[in-house]
Parts: sequence; structure tokens; C-alpha cells
Amino acid sequence: MKQLLLSLCLVLLAALGGAPAAARTPDGPLRLPASQTQPPAFSAAPNLRFDRLSAADGLSFSHTTAIVQDRQGFMWFGTRYGLNRFDGFDFTVHILGTSGDVLFANYMRKLYEDRAGNLWIANLVDLVRRDHQTGEFVHYVPDPADPKSLRPGQIWAIAEDAAWDLWVGTTGGLSRYDPSTALRTGPATDTFTRFLPDTAVLS
Repeated sequence: MKQLLLSLCLVLLAALGGAPAAARTPDGPLRLPASQTQPPAFSAAPNLRFDRLSAADGLSFSHTTAIVQDRQGFMWFGTRYGLNRFDGFDFTVHILGTSGDVLFANYMRKLYEDRAGNLWIANLVDLVRRDHQTGEFVHYVPDPADPKSLRPGQIWAIAEDAAWDLWVGTTGGLSRYDPSTALRTGPATDTFTRFLPDTAVLS
């Protein structure tokens, strides 16, 4: 009798509340109608839009190998044929051999912006730092005979630690760059400390 009264009360409350009545299984608890347990329809998903940038839009080459956005909002694209800066409307392209250009190679492997705002560019020949304040491009060419230079090998990884030291992983080992050296004495005396000789550091 108590179960019958409870079921009638639940039906009455659901009807007065404007909600569909819950269904009771013969030997189980009350179940909500399927309409109240279904996930929201797929139409509720956000409508995503994709814009495409290619050589037809001014990109130097459509095969992009690295992307970074700097603190000023510019997008930098490293490609297999040139370095590109995009301002949202137009591209500025740096390619080896063009008048007044600054690159030693066209194949870009890695782009990284450090906490000082400098952009680091790794290509197949050397490591390049674009100074955040002056826009100058400073080159670091590996020299097997100079133990204070960047360790030779193709550059695969660039990262910065809590002390603002930059770490560069190559197919020939690991190098640590101290940015304070450049800040105190100028780019001409920049040095690296080498670690893990003859060990490929790819990440």
C-alpha cells in the first residue's frame, strides 16, 4: 500500500511540475525517460572556422616546419625555404641571397622566443638570435675547434630554464648559452658550455 501511494505521489508531482513522469521498472528503481538522459545534440558544438595561408598569400614556401607568436603579436613561420613574419595582413620574407638579408640557410628547423623577447632561429647551418630591441640578427656558428662555441650538429631542440639559460640540443650533443654574457659584454663574446658529447639530443 505504501509503495502504491509513493508511486501515485511521484506521478502527481511530475504532472504538476510540468516534467515527464518517471517510469518504474517491475523489479528495479525509478528510471528517468530517455529524453532526459541523452547527451546534448551535436549541433551544440562550437562552429569552428579555419583560414589557410599558403604561397599564394605571400608565404615563401607552403611546407612549414616551425611556428611561434612573439610578444608583439607577430606570427613567425619557419619553412623549408625561408623565414616569414606575418602581421595579420602581409608577410615579410627572409631568404638566403636576397639583398640585405641575414640568413645563412633557407631551411628553418626550429623557432623559439625567450623570456627577454629574443627570437631564436635554428636552420641547417647555424643558430640565429634576433634581438628583441634592435631587430639585429646575431649568428652562432658551430666550430669544432672552439670548445666555447655551439656544439656542431643539426639543431633539434631549444628550451630555457629557470635561470634564463638557453639550452640547445643537436645531433652532436647539448650546449648551454648564458644570456647574461651577451647583456654585459656584447654579442662578440657570447659563449656556450658543452655537455653530452657525441650524443643526439632531439628534445
